[in-house]
Amino acid sequence: MDTIEKWASKAARKPDSKAEQLIEWLNTHIRSDNKWSNERVVIFTEYRDTMNWLLDLFEREKLLKEDRVMTIY
Repeated sequence: MDTIEKWASKAARKPDSKAEQLIEWLNTHIRSDNKWSNERVVIFTEYRDTMNWLLDLFEREKLLKEDRVMTIY
């Protein structure tokens, strides 16, 4: 893999500003102090690739533990 491919692969896994804000909001309102609330959130995406990207970000943030996320497409 050359340098550009490595950079592109690494960049594709990083959150953008919207995803960062979403993760911050979830950590503040839904999982504050690492304790889950009883609130539920529905997140809509237009594309399956976006859904998978968000799931990857959520997994790295430990938001997928305890079967807290369900996907429908």
